[in-house]
Amino acid sequence: MLVAIGLYWPAIFIATHVPISGEFIQDAGMSDKTMHFLAYLALVSIAWFAISPFEKVNWKKNKVWIILAAVVLYSAFDEWLQGFVGRSPDVFDFVADVSAALTALFIVTFLTFWPAVLTLATFFIFAITCLTSPNIAFQNEYINSAFFFLSYAFFTLVWIQSSQRIWNIKRSQAKWFISSIGVPAAALMTMTLMSLAFGKKFWPLNIITAASAIIAATAATYLTTKALNKKH
Repeated sequence: MLVAIGLYWPAIFIATHVPISGEFIQDAGMSDKTMHFLAYLALVSIAWFAISPFEKVNWKKNKVWIILAAVVLYSAFDEWLQGFVGRSPDVFDFVADVSAALTALFIVTFLTFWPAVLTLATFFIFAITCLTSPNIAFQNEYINSAFFFLSYAFFTLVWIQSSQRIWNIKRSQAKWFISSIGVPAAALMTMTLMSLAFGKKFWPLNIITAASAIIAATAATYLTTKALNKKH
């Protein structure tokens, strides 16, 4: 998470200071306010996990307010700087940033690390597959499929970790495989139907790639755990 925050924060700083046209936002199929919300939702979540990965937010502790204050000040500074690079500072972008920061902190107020990451992963997959135009987000079917493979592999790995802490199912049992594959597969089907309902283009290769990722992530987890158990 420390590496992630070290890479992600500079990345969004660069992204918000590259001049873009209004046509880009329109073609993306997502408002810039939603983009700001998603970017800062990820930023604050990663920041919290980097500092307290296995601890829920306790609003009585100073570090929560330090993170919130740092993000609020950074967002204001970020909007102000945009006026010097051909972008227009927008108070509603600032509102979206602060709203995302609060949302992220409220999520980790009630959820521990793995369930919180699972919730965030689900939300981001939904946002990217249902609220954006694939023509602007991913230029061709193969790049789009790469996103599906990585996102559903990640979702499956996080789901397995979360479910282990809920039911403590042994990985030699059939119901472990049913749970590990079944829930991500159900999520894939739900996201696909929702994307169609939102009028998005259907690419069969995406479904095949995502299903392959689910199976590969489950198999990798099982084989790795089995190898480690033999070693010990």
